[in-house]
Amino acid sequence: MSSSNSRVVVYGYASSPFFQKIGALLNHYGVDWTLVEVPPVMPRPMLSKLLGITYRRIPVVFVDGHAYVDTSAAAIALDRAFGSSNNKSLFDTMASLQLQLAVNWAESPIFRLSAGHLFKAPLNDTFIKDRKSFMPGASFEPAKMEANIPFVRSQLVTHLEAVESHLSSSKFLLGDRPQYLDFALFTPLNWVQTQLKTGDDLLPPVSSKDGDKDWSSFRFPKTLTWLAAVRKHIAANKAKSTKSSPEDAAKLIVSQSATSSSSVQSKIDPKDPLVKGGWINGQSGQTVAVTPTDTGRVPQVGNLFALDNTSVTIKVKTALDGKDILATFPRLNFDIRAVDSAKL
Repeated sequence: MSSSNSRVVVYGYASSPFFQKIGALLNHYGVDWTLVEVPPVMPRPMLSKLLGITYRRIPVVFVDGHAYVDTSAAAIALDRAFGSSNNKSLFDTMASLQLQLAVNWAESPIFRLSAGHLFKAPLNDTFIKDRKSFMPGASFEPAKMEANIPFVRSQLVTHLEAVESHLSSSKFLLGDRPQYLDFALFTPLNWVQTQLKTGDDLLPPVSSKDGDKDWSSFRFPKTLTWLAAVRKHIAANKAKSTKSSPEDAAKLIVSQSATSSSSVQSKIDPKDPLVKGGWINGQSGQTVAVTPTDTGRVPQVGNLFALDNTSVTIKVKTALDGKDILATFPRLNFDIRAVDSAKL
């Protein structure tokens, strides 16, 4: 059963795998949430104009008015808010290792290889142009992508073999209960199976009728059985999303932020390498730019609020009476610099 909840606001669009992952996490926790739909391509004024969020990747998740940018930061925040209270934490086992594997494995090489199966997707010229700027060097031309499929699958099998050899008698990757790594790895592989449907015999297409299918005749039977188990778990724990207008959502977020931000501690480690190296001065309030180092390298400017070994939090000014909200980013794969030295 899901619980009525206005604490979570998610900005995203339905076909985004990372947006789908956040939806799956909320299903797991049984937490209803508010949805603000955004277009697949820039601009997104519902974020940039109203809330000052210029970060271009989706989704952006707000919990109690606090923005969490990147799905790993959002996953940690959701688990902290809803995991422990109902015994549904996804970070019970090797939390730090799970995050590293999620970011550097599931969301990096495996996602890129899954995206290599987009050759039959109905991509319009606007989307292709946007993604080329988003991922320099990547090709989204269907003919070129299809021609490259043998190489893509030759790489994918090495990752699937790793999953296959790891799975034993347990139902999920780290035991009999799902963990965050299950959701992170499931997302790109399930995308190929259930939406792109171009995985051939490695990730064969599935439908709702294949829940208890016997996968023993396929090349990676344990992996396909595990994918089916995660799919079944998500389907059994439905949460409800309610659409909101950008204006109403922004008002809610700013109102919640005014209450919740006072409980967030402003602390910056003076021994942080960026402080010691002079890239930032280590003082709360310094104007900084936080920029992804992999794809979608659009800086988010704000005032430094907190910095530790795993995350950075900045204050971002909104268009609602100039009120601030807090936005937290992971340290991993993000660059933090004083604005006067950032490449804006």
